[in-house]
Amino acid sequence: MLLFVISKVDVEQMLEEIEWDTLLFFSGLFALVGVLEEKGVSEWLAHNVFLRAGDIPYFIVLMVLWVSGLTAGLLNNIPFTIAMVPIVKLMQESNPIPNNILWWALVLGTCFGGNLTILGASVNIVTVGIVKKYKHNISFLEFMRSETRLSGSLKKK
Repeated sequence: MLLFVISKVDVEQMLEEIEWDTLLFFSGLFALVGVLEEKGVSEWLAHNVFLRAGDIPYFIVLMVLWVSGLTAGLLNNIPFTIAMVPIVKLMQESNPIPNNILWWALVLGTCFGGNLTILGASVNIVTVGIVKKYKHNISFLEFMRSETRLSGSLKKK
């Protein structure tokens, strides 16, 4: 508010420039993650999915990597990572894997998963919102097709 007063900016014009759809989407997403954690879904996932993986470190790391990648692509990598932190901490305590490899699996999985879909990363959502403002639409499937074409062209080089 102090900056509005000092800069003498037209507040109505400034409020029109804000990406309200994107802000509300993220507010809802973080609220959803908070509710899931409050209701014990994270702990249930830890005990019934991840901690039943056994004690083979390679399998545990690959499971965290792939589950994180696929789920982050469908939800969003930031709130999913927040929800996974207590799960990975619990997994690390119950079956210590050296050199923080489990944490790296979470980071790499969510990072790569964020590139799968429009919902996967915050920058994707913001970009699609800005593009829509200029009367261009990028559909969910069109985004995924462009990602697979891009990754295929990178493999050829």
